[in-house]
Amino acid sequence: ISPIVSEDILSPFRDESNEYTVVSCAWLRPPKRIDLVAKSFKYVPENIKLKWFHFGDGPLMSEIKEIIKQLPSNIEAFMMGDTDNKKIHEFYMKNVVHAFIHISDSEGLPFAIQEALSYGIPVIANDVGGIGEVVNENTGVLLPQQVSPEILAKELLKFLSSEKNSASYHKKIKDWHYNNIVKRMKEDYKNTLISELMKTETVLS
Repeated sequence: ISPIVSEDILSPFRDESNEYTVVSCAWLRPPKRIDLVAKSFKYVPENIKLKWFHFGDGPLMSEIKEIIKQLPSNIEAFMMGDTDNKKIHEFYMKNVVHAFIHISDSEGLPFAIQEALSYGIPVIANDVGGIGEVVNENTGVLLPQQVSPEILAKELLKFLSSEKNSASYHKKIKDWHYNNIVKRMKEDYKNTLISELMKTETVLS
């Protein structure tokens, strides 16, 4: 279930000229491909400074840290480990996040993606499971199911240099999330509540 974040809360945005921040959030274990995400950053040109924050722990932490050691100096990686959900929300509220990256071999409809969208953060993800339901031209970049580190880096850089990397696009994403997810959730909840009340009335009558 997607979090219902206040319509007034939007992740801050600044165009910092070749300095970007990206985030990922997932357990460090298959089928999540955080190793692929980490490897993609070696294809980021040296003139671009990139900060990567990853929230989540798991058995692949040591492997990911070894990949990070091989990344060029223009990449700063912050492995945040197992982080309380409240802290992740605070991070989104206080920090500029240019993109949320999610690559997986199989998936449902990730809660982490919906959280990012609720703050107006663009999502770059591959087309597995239900991801295509929420990641589209209105909310970010939907990649093919099979994606390589080179392709991921190419699409990330393409997005960061596009007109979509803007405060207005972040606002558009938040509006899309509210109109297409939050409103639907509220309607589903209302219908469920009405149904349960009708069942109760039937039993009592």
